[in-house]
This record gives sequence, structure tokens and C-alpha cells, in this order.
Amino acid sequence: MMAKLNGVKTLDMVNGEITKVAYGGAEYVKAEGLPKMGDLVRAEEGGYDIAYGAFYKITEDADHEEDVRFLDDVDDGRVRDANDYVLFRKVSAASVEAERLKVGEYAKVVGQAIVTEKGDIVKVIKDTGDQVPFMVETMDGKDTEWRTEESLVRATDEEVAEAKDAVARAKFKEGAKVRLKPGGGEFPLIGFENGEIYEVSDNNFDHTRRGKRIRIEGGDCFRGSGCATPDQLEILSEEEAAEIERKQAEEAKWAKIGRKVGEYKIGDVVRYDYGDNEICEVVDDTEDGRVGVQTKDYGICREKPTNLRLITPVEARFDR
Repeated sequence: MMAKLNGVKTLDMVNGEITKVAYGGAEYVKAEGLPKMGDLVRAEEGGYDIAYGAFYKITEDADHEEDVRFLDDVDDGRVRDANDYVLFRKVSAASVEAERLKVGEYAKVVGQAIVTEKGDIVKVIKDTGDQVPFMVETMDGKDTEWRTEESLVRATDEEVAEAKDAVARAKFKEGAKVRLKPGGGEFPLIGFENGEIYEVSDNNFDHTRRGKRIRIEGGDCFRGSGCATPDQLEILSEEEAAEIERKQAEEAKWAKIGRKVGEYKIGDVVRYDYGDNEICEVVDDTEDGRVGVQTKDYGICREKPTNLRLITPVEARFDR
């Protein structure tokens, strides 16, 4: 799904009127009748997030002349009168796909497949000119196979973009910890902040307005979910993810007694986390980042909270 189309090229004009264009590796000619899904329309009227002279792709078949459906420049669905637009329809594949594929180009599998499946997008990496000339590579780069010329057709730019996006999203497994880079605080990432850590819940989420996205959880909004593209997220290493999980577990443990991590109170029973592991009692509030504890041999010492381990919170002591 997209709004105003970029990269539409004029191929032919008659008396100053565009009659044929190219877009996404396919050719479109001026047509009559009701728009169908996949057709292009050229806006004859501008305004209200529609650019005069721009091309848009039809998102649904039209039932009548006042049923031109597409997404405008801000991805809002629009329904307009056909008189405001010029209709263009894709030329048959036979007349557009005639040129031989070249190494480095992308193709769609249309014939019998072994490694790949019909409809898969692949990259041509070798051409021997033999009966089975093309070696192709899957979009993730993991597999290759030999294909005949008849089993492939040139992929459109849109098909290639969708295939690359699918491969990129597949790297974000459910449950993976990710760091948000750009886009925090803006739709569809309201309640999410750049630089913060979140968790992937779905790498193939179909957003009604944005298309396929990666859904992440943990945002500060009423749903707690947001949608991002692969380039907006950074997958954490196993070490980083393990450290995040450790901190979350520690925070949850302290939260059960209504405290933040390292928040000690007078009367808590604690243990030194080094040396002879002496059991002590907290006798003074935290000051300058240190806690006052009563030791056996050295009187009251002021220790960093990280050097102590909570044994019994004062609220749970039976001797009080």
C-alpha cells in the first residue's frame, strides 16, 4: 500500500496528453472503464493531500464511476469521482517482459520449482547461456538453484521491495529484545522512546494503514504495542538481552515489596556481598548514595547499595 507514486516515467504522449507510462518494471497505457485493483490513476485535480498530476495506485475494484479508491499523500484512504482522474492499466506481461534477464536483476519464479516456490522473488547471479542458463539466489542469500529462462519473469520494483522487506523482518524473531532507533513518539510508535528497549511480538503484523510491520511491546500507551520497520530497530546481542532480562527480574523482585532496586530502609537485614559476608542491620537512611549499616567489628559503615544484599525487609521482620 502506498500513496503518491515516485518513479513513474512517461513513455508516450499524443497531442501533449500522456498515453503510456512505466512504473515498477511494468508498462501502463491509458484505459477506459472502471478502475481495478492495481491500476494507476493520474490526478487531474489537486488539493486535500492529493497532488495535481501525480500518480496513485488503485487499492480496490470500483463498483461505479464515483468509486475511485486509493491512498492519498498522508496514507488516508480516498474515494473520489473517476472524472477527476485519468486511468492507466498494466500492459500484458508478454509485451513488457520480453527483454532477457541480466545478472544482478531480480525475477519472480513462475515455473516448476524445487528449492524455491512459485511466486518467490530471486536474484539472478549467473547466466551460462545454456539450456538451463540462470543460477538464482533466494532473497535471504541462503540457497541457490538453476532455472530455465521460461520459469522466470522480471520482478517489478514493488515486488522486489516487498521481498527485501520480508527478509529483513524475518530476522526479528518473536521474543527478541530490540532497541528503537528513529520514530519514537510518532504514529504508529506513540508511547515509545528512541533508545529504549522493547520486545518483538510479531514480525509479520499487517497494519491497516502502513502494510507489513514488526509489532513491538512495552510502550507507554493504552495498548502498549507499536509497529516499526526493520531499519527502525536494532536487535540486541545475546549478552545484552541476557543483561536486560537479569535487570528486569531484579526490578520485579524489588517491586513485590514496593521498592526500587537498591532501596534500603532502616531496620532491613542485609548481608555484605563480599569479604566475610557479615549479616548487618540498616541503621541510617541513604546519604550521598550510601547506606548506613551496623557492623560487628567496625561500627556503623556507609556502604554502596551494590555491596549489600537484602535478606529480610523491615516490614517482614518477626522480631519487631
